[in-house]
Amino acid sequence: MKTAILTAAVVLAMPTFAFAQDKCYDAAKDQPALNQCADAAFKKSDKKLNELYKQIEARLNDDADTKTLLVQAQRDWVKFRDAECSFQTAEAAGGSMMPMLTAQCMDGLTQSRVKAFEGYLKCEEGDMSCPVPAAAVAAAAVPAAAAPGSMGFDVNVTLSKKAATKLAAEKEGIVVLASYYGDPKQGAERHANEIGQISLEEQDEQVAIPGTGGPAHISGAKVDTKRLDWLAGPPKVNVNVASARKSSSDNLLGCDFIDGSLSDVQKQPVTLHCALIEENYDTELKPK
Repeated sequence: MKTAILTAAVVLAMPTFAFAQDKCYDAAKDQPALNQCADAAFKKSDKKLNELYKQIEARLNDDADTKTLLVQAQRDWVKFRDAECSFQTAEAAGGSMMPMLTAQCMDGLTQSRVKAFEGYLKCEEGDMSCPVPAAAVAAAAVPAAAAPGSMGFDVNVTLSKKAATKLAAEKEGIVVLASYYGDPKQGAERHANEIGQISLEEQDEQVAIPGTGGPAHISGAKVDTKRLDWLAGPPKVNVNVASARKSSSDNLLGCDFIDGSLSDVQKQPVTLHCALIEENYDTELKPK
């Protein structure tokens, strides 16, 4: 009886905007349907949170200590969210509204966390009160004595449906490969490689990301800044995407690629789309 009385009281006390804002609630005809609406709303917020988390994680690729703190903070927050919602809905335990109330509680806390993450991603350069580095921006020109940190940029990898399905089935990952180079200035031709270019690093930078795609941060940490003095102009970058070859020795993906001025790539994250090689996807040079 206690549960029945509580359920009725909660219905009367619930804010009407929670229902009015969602057509799902308007169409729901019984409690199980309302439960499903609440669950769908929570899953939507949780998906957004995970996307932002990956972006923040990518920004922290060059800072292992802060990245570790992020992971621990998120784990602790999830524990808090679950415990808080268990506390908030304790009196509804065993009732038919319990799933809806729990989902609504978790949705509200998740949306608050989303706003916090969005704030982290808007931090300005030099803001010591923010743990997340500002997004890479392009300078008018990269000076010869540029620091390694100024060489970084972000890309985002998307997949066709067939590619996503294939990689998931094969438990395959994705690797983003980047190489920095430039044209030799007069007198520095002796440092050029076999195709007449100055390679700015001994080995290509490789960044592994999940087989579902998503953001990847290229740090430029391997760039030998002394070699910038050998360039006739600003540095360039070449970026390719491939499957990680965990399930097969052959690459499974045909992807868009980057080959051009580093400053153009640093203006904003570049999206590189991939499809299975057998899809005959017409790859594009990015950014346009």
